[in-house]
Parts: sequence; C-alpha cells; structure tokens
Amino acid sequence: MRVRRFIKLTIGVELKTQIVTSIKVRRGPANDNRDFTQVLRKAHAVKPIKVGIGDKGYDAEKNHELLRDELHAQSIIPARQQRVPVWRTNGRYRKQMKKGY
Repeated sequence: MRVRRFIKLTIGVELKTQIVTSIKVRRGPANDNRDFTQVLRKAHAVKPIKVGIGDKGYDAEKNHELLRDELHAQSIIPARQQRVPVWRTNGRYRKQMKKGY
C-alpha cells in the first residue's frame, strides 16, 4: 500500500489582533505534537504568551509544562480521551484540564 504524502501546517496566532506569530510547514503524515514546541517558542519570542490554546492533538504533559512552567502562561488543551477517569490520567496538568475544562 502506498502512503499518501501531503503538506502539514502548524500556525501560532495572537487571537486578539489575529496576527500570525509563527508557522511550521512540512510534509505529512506525522503527529502535530512534534511541531508544538518550536512554534510556541517562536510565537513567544514575537509576542509573550499569556494563554496557550490547542486542540486535543496537543494534549501531552510536556506541552502543558512548557506553557505553564517555562513560559509562565495558562494552558487550555482539552483531554484526548474524555471517558478515561481522572485518576487514570497521567500528569498533574492533564488532570487539572480534565477536572476543570
């Protein structure tokens, strides 16, 4: 079976003024998570991040740690698997998201 290749685009945007602060373009298929750190750091260099918002594809403890501990921003990334109980979810920040999002 042949794997279909396509273009993947990850964008960092300042939502209040709708300014694109960083982008990453590459060929797929691949996980979006590998671009998160690079795009976030570039965006933070352009304009400091206060709240980082991502979709379920970016739900990883290391992404929450980068936003909260290193960049001192709030992270809003919903949990991937809503049916998994909180006590079985790994990571402090992922548990907080599951409880409060």
